[in-house]
Amino acid sequence: MGVDITLTGNRLGPEGWREVFHAWTWSGTTPYGWAGFSEPDSNQVRVAHLWRPGSTRGVLLRWPPEPQPLELRLNALASRSDWQTAFSVLRRAISLAGGSVELDGEPLSLEQLVDEEAVRRGTDDFLFSCQALRQGGTTHFGSFSVEISAALLAGCTLQTLDSVEQELADLIEPFASAMAPAIARLATGSSYCYWMLGPTLIDKNCEFVEVCVGEGPANTYIKLDELIQILGARVGDAGPSFYLPRIDCDKETHLLERLLMAGKKHAEMAEAERLAPDRSYLSTPEGVALVAKYIVQAVMFIGDSPEDVVARLTNGGLDPALVETLLQGTLIALDAVQRTQEPAEIMEVMKKKTGATDALAAQIWTGVLEGL
Repeated sequence: MGVDITLTGNRLGPEGWREVFHAWTWSGTTPYGWAGFSEPDSNQVRVAHLWRPGSTRGVLLRWPPEPQPLELRLNALASRSDWQTAFSVLRRAISLAGGSVELDGEPLSLEQLVDEEAVRRGTDDFLFSCQALRQGGTTHFGSFSVEISAALLAGCTLQTLDSVEQELADLIEPFASAMAPAIARLATGSSYCYWMLGPTLIDKNCEFVEVCVGEGPANTYIKLDELIQILGARVGDAGPSFYLPRIDCDKETHLLERLLMAGKKHAEMAEAERLAPDRSYLSTPEGVALVAKYIVQAVMFIGDSPEDVVARLTNGGLDPALVETLLQGTLIALDAVQRTQEPAEIMEVMKKKTGATDALAAQIWTGVLEGL
């Protein structure tokens, strides 16, 4: 019920793993969220959680310092899609830099890491997990939790597998595909998360939420409990987080006015934050990718000019030089996508023309893919 996979002796570094994740994305997969490793924690361990349409648990990767092996975890109720993701990532990593794979202690050859084998093993494990967990209950996914009914799991057989797996994927998709910004600190010391009016998981421990309200003033902060009251029944309870929905700025002008009014209560704090030199969410891959995604949607789907986008972001307190790099990198990537260039070539052009680092270019590219 769930399996642990290790990859030993692989020589990939950070740049190599970015290529693995980009190849997985470019293969036709549209991942949910950031497809890449986090920065090292205090123990120098990097983690990644890969989600895609059809995922029910995602694939959790843990990359500790050498000589420890890379670890992949497929939790109980992982879908066949999740198994295919794990095998695809392993195939690419081994083809680039070698290594050996074991699944719960069983050696697997490169020839076994194919979609057909992933589907076979995923089928067996999913059916076993459904029976083992047939009483249902709360299942935890890190930043969110969901209730899985006993009836759904108990009714899973080989004949009903497709429908049960799809129902479970549909239940989890809104939360797995939502942004999940980390808690950060304002210049005043208060904790906050940001919400750009799209599906977002907001940690319940936040004091404030920074709300992007289109043409409204920059740095609009609302107390989390007040924001929950304003949104009412549209807020979902996702265990450790609240699920905030997408807001249609064109049709829900009354709601936007309420958000702006609520933000006026904290105008002094907002002004202090606007003048602060650091925007901490841009220190994370997710934050940079989010801004790149916003640029794509503003330019391509809303019709904003690049100048309007720059003004809005810099008025929000972002460093003008970084905003210009993000804008130019995003526009270069959009142009290259239309000309069907390969991801590696797009990244090289982006770095050469903007001076972006490898990591920054990778984050911009992720945001562009999500925006499209």
